[in-house]
Amino acid sequence: MARYVLLIGIFMLAATSAAYATGRDALLAERARLVAAVDSPSFEYVRPLSTGMRGDDVEAARSVLAARGYPPASGSSSAIVSDSGDPKYFDTAMAGAVEMFQRGNGLNVDGKLVPATGELLSLDNRMLIAHIDQALSLPEPPSSGLAVVVNIAAAELRLLKDGQRLFETRVVVGRPSRMTPTFTAAIDAVTFNPSWHVPDYILRQDILPEMAKDPAYAERRQIDVYIRENGTLIKVDPRTINWKHRPTGYRFVQRPHSGNALGQVKFEMENPFGVYLHDTPDRHLFKRDRRTFSSGCIRIDAALDMAHLLLGDNVWRTGRITERLNGGRTFRINLPEPVPVQVEYRLADVTADGLVRYLPDVYGILPAAPLAAAPSAIVSDATPAGSAASQFCAIPATKI
Repeated sequence: MARYVLLIGIFMLAATSAAYATGRDALLAERARLVAAVDSPSFEYVRPLSTGMRGDDVEAARSVLAARGYPPASGSSSAIVSDSGDPKYFDTAMAGAVEMFQRGNGLNVDGKLVPATGELLSLDNRMLIAHIDQALSLPEPPSSGLAVVVNIAAAELRLLKDGQRLFETRVVVGRPSRMTPTFTAAIDAVTFNPSWHVPDYILRQDILPEMAKDPAYAERRQIDVYIRENGTLIKVDPRTINWKHRPTGYRFVQRPHSGNALGQVKFEMENPFGVYLHDTPDRHLFKRDRRTFSSGCIRIDAALDMAHLLLGDNVWRTGRITERLNGGRTFRINLPEPVPVQVEYRLADVTADGLVRYLPDVYGILPAAPLAAAPSAIVSDATPAGSAASQFCAIPATKI
């Protein structure tokens, strides 16, 4: 249990007097500034840039970083002052500004202009305005009680308390071909050591092709296979079935274990898409700048810490959760009251430092060439196209 408390200490954010919201006033002020400077010079990312490199693109990036509010601490507000005297040279001042930009935008901090960083910096003012307008078109999160907000574009989850950030963590969301849908729901329970009831979509697309190549696949992944006969599910031996013909009507259930696709914890929330918030054994993906790898589900980096916060110290301190969790058997704990969840696709928000942060349009909902900037709002579709109920990450056990 000490490990979980330590992790919570790492991820908890100090409460401030300012509500989380999404900094609507700051977004509006930034929009007005961008409209006034809509034809300012821009940066086009064409190659990775790092300390020691030189070129016109370094100077362009330097200017855009300063315009976005990311000069080094000792620099001026209008330009990043080169410590080498050569604005075309990628020096330590430049690397410091890049690090600030990466930290402010939730990217991995290495001081290098690599693709994820360069692509965000390449957004011109018209596109930035389109990002702000898309964000302004979305509803604000709940301002009272506990609430969970998942921003698909940022691949981040925040737990709010009375509108203030209490906890945040990285998540993995759906790949562009299997988009995570936007929706609202409520978490009413936490299931520990869950079984994974494989949905038909993933079964057809991913698992049956593996079974056709390797009949022992199910056994290695600790998956039980069932067929319904006379209204009753009967367990079958998958090695007796010719999976090369892709037979239908079978149900696959992965038993709880260290490699279970849902990890050690799943947050129960009813929604029409069969999407859950859950843990995962695939930890390496959380280190990526772009975290669009799932089949539509939302995998949480610090899932156990979130469960601790939702259930409260009184429940966790008994030690029974940790003991039963280590025992490997599935068990469920209902929350004292449902916690609302808002899964959104928001392309701009405001950091704790008050800077506007732009998120990548990973699902490509904005036009490549936005309308000419004007004081009036540019109308943007706030929902990713192609979100479909067929793109489940799991199906309820009651429906197997």
